[in-house]
Amino acid sequence: MRKAGKDPLPEEVGHLAGWMQEWRQSKRGKVPIPCEIWDAAARLAEQFGVCRIARAIGLDYTGLRIKVVSARKAASAFMELPAGMMLADLPAREPRRGPDAGPVIEISMPDGARMRICLEAGRASDATGIVAAFLGRGC
Repeated sequence: MRKAGKDPLPEEVGHLAGWMQEWRQSKRGKVPIPCEIWDAAARLAEQFGVCRIARAIGLDYTGLRIKVVSARKAASAFMELPAGMMLADLPAREPRRGPDAGPVIEISMPDGARMRICLEAGRASDATGIVAAFLGRGC
């Protein structure tokens, strides 16, 4: 994240501030800020600084900073599946599930959460969204 200093903020910041104000006026009770607002604010904060964007939009500095850091971690996540895994090469302990058996992805988190995805051969890209949601990339 670079320090933008006195650079003028783009028009998008004004639109987002207006959206935030409309949301605040229309909400009833304790409702969390929509993910779309957080995501847009985090993208802008990457360019123009967390403090400037938090002030301009009316968001909590600490909350926005956490979103920016989380977005960076999620963006740096990378999953590579070897080509051979797409058609065969399942671990020996894993029995073949049929002619269309594909890769098996297992993920364990430090908090004990676990996920196992069994994919069809040639469909590994379908797992990207599922894995991202499990790792907390969503709001």
